[in-house]
Amino acid sequence: MRIVREGWGRLSGLWRRAALEREMDEEMRFHVDMQTEKNLRLGMGPAEARRRALVSFGGAERFKEEGRDEQRARWLEEGAQDVRYAVRMLRNAPGFTLVAVASLALGIGANTAVFSVVNAVLLRPLPYPAAERLLVIEDRRDGADEPGGLSVADVRALEERARVFAAVGAYSPSQAGTTLTRFGGGAPELLDATAITAGMLPALGVAPALGRGPLPAEDREGGARVVVLSHAFWRDRFARAPDVLGRSLTLDGAPHTIVGVMPEGFAIPGRPADDLWPVLQLAPPRWRAPFWLRTVARLEPGVTEAQARAALGTVEAAVKAQFPDAAAEWRYVATPLKESLVRGTRTTVLVLYGAVLLILLMTAANVANLFMARATVRAPEIAIRAALGAGRGRIARQLLTESALVALAGGALGLLFAAWGVRVLAAATPGALFRAHEVGVDGPVLLFTLAVALLTGTAIGLVPALQVPRRQLAGALREGGRSGVGGARRRVQSLLVVAEYALALTVLIGAGLVVGTLLRLQRVDPGVERAGVLVVRLPLPEARYREEPRAEAFYDEVMRRMRERPGVTAVSVSMAVPPNRLVMRNPFTPQGKTFAQGESAPVAEELLVSADYFRLLGVPVVRGRAFTDADRSDAPPVAIVNETLARRYFAGRDAVGQWLQTGDPDPESTRLAIVGVVPDVKYQGLDAATEPTIYVPYAQNRWWRSMYLLVRASGDPMALVPAVRAAVAAADPEVPLQEVRTLDGLMFESVAAPRFRAGLLGAFGVVALLLAGAGIYGVLSYTVSQRQRETGVRLALGARRADIVRLIVRDGMRLALLGVAVGALMAAALTRLMRGVLYEVSPLDPVTFGTMALFLAAVGLAACVVPARRASRVDPMVSLRGE
Repeated sequence: MRIVREGWGRLSGLWRRAALEREMDEEMRFHVDMQTEKNLRLGMGPAEARRRALVSFGGAERFKEEGRDEQRARWLEEGAQDVRYAVRMLRNAPGFTLVAVASLALGIGANTAVFSVVNAVLLRPLPYPAAERLLVIEDRRDGADEPGGLSVADVRALEERARVFAAVGAYSPSQAGTTLTRFGGGAPELLDATAITAGMLPALGVAPALGRGPLPAEDREGGARVVVLSHAFWRDRFARAPDVLGRSLTLDGAPHTIVGVMPEGFAIPGRPADDLWPVLQLAPPRWRAPFWLRTVARLEPGVTEAQARAALGTVEAAVKAQFPDAAAEWRYVATPLKESLVRGTRTTVLVLYGAVLLILLMTAANVANLFMARATVRAPEIAIRAALGAGRGRIARQLLTESALVALAGGALGLLFAAWGVRVLAAATPGALFRAHEVGVDGPVLLFTLAVALLTGTAIGLVPALQVPRRQLAGALREGGRSGVGGARRRVQSLLVVAEYALALTVLIGAGLVVGTLLRLQRVDPGVERAGVLVVRLPLPEARYREEPRAEAFYDEVMRRMRERPGVTAVSVSMAVPPNRLVMRNPFTPQGKTFAQGESAPVAEELLVSADYFRLLGVPVVRGRAFTDADRSDAPPVAIVNETLARRYFAGRDAVGQWLQTGDPDPESTRLAIVGVVPDVKYQGLDAATEPTIYVPYAQNRWWRSMYLLVRASGDPMALVPAVRAAVAAADPEVPLQEVRTLDGLMFESVAAPRFRAGLLGAFGVVALLLAGAGIYGVLSYTVSQRQRETGVRLALGARRADIVRLIVRDGMRLALLGVAVGALMAAALTRLMRGVLYEVSPLDPVTFGTMALFLAAVGLAACVVPARRASRVDPMVSLRGE
């Protein structure tokens, strides 16, 4: 290869000279010949004399280019030599190479796997045209932690009045999910579906690949029922038939006309790929509440977010004027769609990536220490190269080449670990994590891995490269690499160990905080007896259950059949179940409350439940009574409230016997007599603050068509699933069973995200402990081997072996304790960023800080003892024999 490059360089030079001579005129040729003769008389060779003559008469630029080509060729040749030499040296030290490559593979692989989550969740753009112009419009009430959904009145007002938006669309996240369809005359099937308004597809900027989307007249009450299919559904069920448009599907008991097919891969923001999107038909609003729609708007070209927010203020004023009883302490807020989607996962993802980045830095520090130790052993070789004329830069480049090769090999192996790690992460990632199903190793992740490997290799190689000796070559040759560690090198090694301990403590404290959060969440009392309860959602096809008595009769029949089953101790239905299946929040007016001008009604969680609900869940009635079978439509309307509502709005008086009204304040609305007070129950998550809750009998409010069936069993609740299926089939064979879970399972799933964080950070903490322990052990072991003669002299002069142990342990623990102190300061600064993922745990929790610091110090002590004891067993005669 070298011969080919040299030959090509010479041929190129000859070709340029011949071309230049052909272009010279006769006078110029004469002057060049004269200058060539003068150069020959000066002792130059014929080729050099001619080249210099040509340069002096106009060939300078061409020969500069020739020189640059020769220089590039020389650099290539030297680079190839460095690579060949590095490969040979690494092959001659298989143990060192294996440890270094494996360490970096673990660090880079973990980094790549977690970066794939960062890329999918935070970095990858949304799959919509001009996605930066998409906003989520929400309702924020003063004092609320998070904004909420909009009502039908809000959506219609935005569509009609907000001229800054090119389109406004909405869908119901609480009702998104499975729906019943009768396809091709066969048995009913469960399909994933999300009902959307006519403006949803234009707002997202995605047109159907075939046909059209819903029209504005179709998302009104009484409009034509239409449905848009996903590409996968069209492909699998209709074999891509172009005449699918106009066909009918029976969804929820009502025929829907197919009007369009969406492009492949299309999905509603925050939803997995659905099978179809039926039109969401909204009745004209008579009042503003309830708030159950998620709304997306697309800005008009040229309109800024600031202009949009100003326009929202105008729409807000109009809505408050239209519904004066609801007007008050609320406002519209506009959030970029991407920011809204990652709101609940950004902190989790960044915390995990920060931890794995610290692990990579610890790995790099460990490998850098290995390279420094190896560079010390290779001191005679480096000294010989320097004595033979190799510059300090050339030697440093050789060391950098070796570290780069190790890092690239570690990166390549790390990709295999990452591919496995991504599958593990995908399986362990909670479903609530945005775009969890898209996590994978793609082009950007591969480029990231390459960049990380090169940067890591450069950083590792710079540490020994900067320690290349400048002087005392003879001493290095004479000692044969046994002269010990210089002061500068020892300081660098010590600094790396301190950094490792600081990074390890930061990771451990972060892991301790999230583990503490998980433990506290698992100890939260949800307010119910969770064991032995089966939960099944039973959605009724609205088209066939328009009459309220028929819906009530269905649920009554299912409950009657289940009560007759052996092993069943209680049966009930409910609109929502703990700990995080809340469906609706509604304003309410307590007795005696008069609202001032501009004051809004308080909001409470509202549930429809049947008579045995509280007994089934083990919720005691602390005052008053529970619902009974007599609380039906022909009886006076009643309600039960939780202790938070009773304490907050009926302070100083007994809530039982008082009344309240639900919905926007209206003196004419129905008054519900409070007949009981029950303890607080969690419906919005174990970590959510307790809110006022209102329970009303389902038999008096039968308008909801998707109730949960709850069955308490004396044995295994899942064993009752066939009985539930049979009872439902007997009442109506076309009603599907959805979300079949135990209440224990729902509790377990509700802490999936904290458990995911705790598990992953806990694993990172174990790795950090091992790396920190290995780092200080390796440095002390190497120091002991380098100071073997010093140790032998001390023992020969009368030092006790215990003194040698104390000396080595003291040196190691000084580094460990310094690292712990620095790490505590780092953690105090960084854990503040974790506040959003902690529950009842302070980011500066002294117990976590103290426990983890002591634990890491103990690991450091254990790592120091082994090399210290080995040093104390040195035979003075053996160590001094070389003298």
